[in-house]
Amino acid sequence: MKTLTLLLLLLPCFAAAEQLAPQKEIAALIEFVRNSPCRFNRNGSWYASGEAVGHINSKYHAAFDKGLVHSAEDFIHYAASTSSFTGTPYKVQCAGRAERTCADWLTAELQRLRERNN
Repeated sequence: MKTLTLLLLLLPCFAAAEQLAPQKEIAALIEFVRNSPCRFNRNGSWYASGEAVGHINSKYHAAFDKGLVHSAEDFIHYAASTSSFTGTPYKVQCAGRAERTCADWLTAELQRLRERNN
């Protein structure tokens, strides 16, 4: 009985730890964009990483407030992959590399983060 009581008392701690992992991953992805020397295309215009982060942060907070973001994948989908107005995918171009979608670029970085932390 004591074990069951202890488990019930610790359950909120486990739930909090589960929620923290996505927040850490999202923060790491935002820093990845912020520190990137790449350029970002949104609706046909190119932006530096600082401008891209500002826009992505705005979209992230709006999506979070609507209850849409529960994971790093949700963050990529709702805040960092396509224009809410035109539906056009955001793109990224890094020196010496082909242009690619931000969704693919960030998903690859998320995979690297997870592999590093396991």
